[in-house]
This record gives sequence, structure tokens and C-alpha cells, in this order.
Amino acid sequence: MIMKSKITLIVFIAILFLGACSQAKPEERITTIEHTNLKELKAYSGTYVGDNSDVSAIVRLLPGGETMGELDLTGEKLHVTYDDGAKSISESAFQTFWFNGNRLDRKKLYFNALYLALLVPNAKEYRFTVADEELAIPRERLTAALSKEFKRFPEGDAQWNEKTVSTFIDDHKGKLTEMATNYHTYFEE
Repeated sequence: MIMKSKITLIVFIAILFLGACSQAKPEERITTIEHTNLKELKAYSGTYVGDNSDVSAIVRLLPGGETMGELDLTGEKLHVTYDDGAKSISESAFQTFWFNGNRLDRKKLYFNALYLALLVPNAKEYRFTVADEELAIPRERLTAALSKEFKRFPEGDAQWNEKTVSTFIDDHKGKLTEMATNYHTYFEE
């Protein structure tokens, strides 16, 4: 009798567990600025704009990378389109991540542009499209702000050196995040 009760209890717990698991929604995680894995990103230092797979990997590691729809590298311009078509991300999660109320949260795009400028130095422009909004930042504007802010900003051959760029990121990651957060001060007139 005791054995039958134990078996019944185990079966009941198993059914409960399986029922709970089947109803759980997959967790929707979108990488934020705070949770960007800089160690993984630095490995892509010196990527050419024409290297579709490496540029795509960089974009996927940056904030919002899980929502990347299209990547266009035509004419040495890097154009990323973010959309809610990713099967693992709901429209509401997409809207909450990219929009602050009705306005596009541009600091995430500036953060992405800064890191793309460091890691993909031969791109002439970094363009982002989210829903119906677009932000295009010429490389010259980014490098001018970075050169003004940092005395040892990697330029010329140094921008292709993985160790130099990696050290620069390690030394200035806080300031780079500040520049993205306060983009009005650094990049917009």
C-alpha cells in the first residue's frame, strides 16, 4: 500500500512538473549596454566591413543584437535594420527595448556605433534602422569626437591592431558608455 502511494505521488509530481514546463514562455532576453560582453567583442577587432559573418557576429553581441533583421554592407557602409521579426522576441519586448515611450532610445545606437567604429574601422558610415526611424552616423563624426575626447585614440595602422584596440576599450569602456548615454553632447549639434 505504501509503495502504491509513493508511485502515485511521483507520477503526480511528474505530471505537475511537465505541465508547468510546457506552459512556460521562453525568456525574452535582449542584450543591454550593461550586459554587453566586451571580451567577446574585442576578439573581432580589425574586422573589415566586407566580412559579413564577422560584422554580423559583432552586431549580434551589441545591445539589441537579438533583434537584428538585416545587415547591408554595400559601399563600405554598415547598415543594420532591427525588427521584431526575431522568433524569440515579442513585439512588446522589441518596443520596450528600443523605445522610451514613443521616442527611439538613441543611446543604444550610439553605443553600437562607437564599438563598430572601433572594431570595423574601414566602414564609412554606421546606419541603423529601427521600425520607421533611422540614424546615420558618418565615421568622420565618430572619430572626430573620439580623437577629441581621447589623446591616444587608435588611428592609422593602430586601428587594425587587436591589442591596441583591446587595450583602448579596456581603458575607456566607462567613458565610451558615457559618450553613448550623453550622445547629444558629443555627436549632435
